[in-house]
Amino acid sequence: MGNWSDYALSDFLMFAPDTYFRLYERINADGWPFALVATVGLLIAIGLAARQSGRAASAIHWALAVVWAFVAWAFFYRLYAPINLAAQWFAAGYLVEALALVIAGWTATVQASLRVNPWALALLAYALIVHPLTAAALGRDWAGVELFGLAPDPTALATLAVLLMCTGKAVAVARVIPLLWCVISGLTYAAMDLPYAWVTPAIALLATVGAWWSRRRRLEGFTQ
Repeated sequence: MGNWSDYALSDFLMFAPDTYFRLYERINADGWPFALVATVGLLIAIGLAARQSGRAASAIHWALAVVWAFVAWAFFYRLYAPINLAAQWFAAGYLVEALALVIAGWTATVQASLRVNPWALALLAYALIVHPLTAAALGRDWAGVELFGLAPDPTALATLAVLLMCTGKAVAVARVIPLLWCVISGLTYAAMDLPYAWVTPAIALLATVGAWWSRRRRLEGFTQ
């Protein structure tokens, strides 16, 4: 065995890009109705939470917890694990995030007006609409587009968007794993030598910093 510096990211992969993207075709074929229900449910919950319904703010976190648990089992454990030994750890991370969302749901509140956080709204629109369309625009089959509720990237991005709209004692902690997964996804795509590898982590980090900056400016405006 040589030095670790002799290895590239691609040396740790046991599959080709076509094999990886075929997993999305399989998860879409198996769970398409769940993606539709999850997306519509998420938008309804955000609308109710924006009206300052405390129960809706909690319910949206608990619903997201169900989605994360489903992705852990349906995508990582059932489909991804046979071609990647690390996928079982990814599944465990998604289950930990599901627990973090349940805990965050007890104290979460939504900002008084969603308009004060355009970064979070833009990230949500990207996760639910632009991200799937981008995959198709890059030449991947429509049957394999990445959908919220089934694929890990749009699920992590949409969850991060919701968490950026919310405040609460445990909300900041719940943002860690979605951000971490976006970085892992970028590394996976980089290992497959895909030119758009850093799009997902860059958008997640940009939206997080932008939302933090917007909130800080708003708080400074209140104190002046």
